[in-house]
Amino acid sequence: MPARVTDAIMLFGDSITQGAWEEGGFGHRLAHVYARKLDVVNRGLSGYNTEWALPVFEQVFPKKNQPGPKVKLLTLWLGTNDACILPSPQHLPLDRFIANLKQMISMVQSPDSEWYSPETRIILITAPPFNEAVREATLAMRDPPVALDRKSEVTRSYVDGAIALGKELNVAVLDVYTPIWDATGNGNTKKLEEYLYDGLHLSKTGYDVVFDLLIKTIEREFPDLHYDALPMVFPGWKDLDWENPRALSKQPMPSRVIDTILLFGDSATELAWVEGGYVQRLANLYARKLDVINRGLSGYTTEWALPVFEQVVPDLHLSQAPQHVPLDQYIFNLKRMIFMVRSPDSERYSPNTHIILLTPAPFNETVRGARLAARDPPIALDRKLEVTRSYADGVVALGKELGIPVLDVYTPIWEATGNGDTKRMEEYLYDGLHLSKLGYDVVFKLLIKTIEKEFPELHHDALPMVFPEYVALQRLILNSDA
Repeated sequence: MPARVTDAIMLFGDSITQGAWEEGGFGHRLAHVYARKLDVVNRGLSGYNTEWALPVFEQVFPKKNQPGPKVKLLTLWLGTNDACILPSPQHLPLDRFIANLKQMISMVQSPDSEWYSPETRIILITAPPFNEAVREATLAMRDPPVALDRKSEVTRSYVDGAIALGKELNVAVLDVYTPIWDATGNGNTKKLEEYLYDGLHLSKTGYDVVFDLLIKTIEREFPDLHYDALPMVFPGWKDLDWENPRALSKQPMPSRVIDTILLFGDSATELAWVEGGYVQRLANLYARKLDVINRGLSGYTTEWALPVFEQVVPDLHLSQAPQHVPLDQYIFNLKRMIFMVRSPDSERYSPNTHIILLTPAPFNETVRGARLAARDPPIALDRKLEVTRSYADGVVALGKELGIPVLDVYTPIWEATGNGDTKRMEEYLYDGLHLSKLGYDVVFKLLIKTIEKEFPELHHDALPMVFPEYVALQRLILNSDA
């Protein structure tokens, strides 16, 4: 099993959960606000009903004797597919749907359960409404055409069932159906198109509703789990003992079901959960194939990051720069991290882990200087382009020396901005130092190309899903009935 350091929020559900990594989805927005506090683990299963999801839940939720971090918050968001009408194979009777949800909750809350987790808070999320007219038209265009597979009044009954179950078990419920239904004038077809891009799955506007309500539910029901109430897993760089960064508390290592891409770096990595950030886009591409774990540490140098790295290892990239460390020490620190993974004598030896080094990006001296000068008290410019360039060159040279692929972020941005034109750099760096959506777009595209070129077996199109697609489940059911 791969290693992690932080406790988690687990999102368990169907395609509307799986899609939470999409741009504007609630998953990556949660991951962004909980960065370095709680990991967000997405266990969405497109097309699944609760009957098919139950055996998966038994595999992905940690057992009570399993060492490592805990699931602090669990969202259960199912029912959209259970509420299909016959003859759809996804259909599950309402009483069976409720019984399955009850079983999942009992698995977590019952002291007699193998999965008992008293520290896990649960939020039940109801199915949203859907757009009958758009859904019917979409299905009619398939080859062969498919009849409408659900009805609004049936979906509403599953929503009411989930709400009633929450009251019965004293479990928090996030009702997604009602606010969207009300906002669209009781399901007006045209207005529903704003919330459901294909009549069934949520658009960015729909996910906005979910995210805002989820944060409010956490704040109301579990205020100790609100992101503003949680400390960082590793201290902010200003709180470190800069001369003794190893004075970090050791934390237990977790276990999981899906292997990982581990992103280790500084603020360029930590902030990459933002909409359009390369981490959000990677997580969406690798959904149900590899988990993407963000271990960005804003403001950290390689010297301060090294003892953290010792606690977090497997599949990774490295993106470093700021708070001065001499170039030779910077390269030495990167080498140590690489050898920790690659050397058979290392206790963290991982021969199946592929490494990609990322160079620091250029920065905008003019904008950075102006922003620092505007602070109270003013601060002198803390970096120089020619120095950052030398660190980028050092990473490229190290990659060649050790036979490790390097993703050079510096050069394409530098060249695209006419060798660092101040005005054009503003398109790539929103504050002179941190990448904008356009800057992250460069990183994401280069990273996918690097994976495809260097490790084609890890390209998202080459990997199977960890759990089968629901259409494969349907075939198994039909064959077993034959």
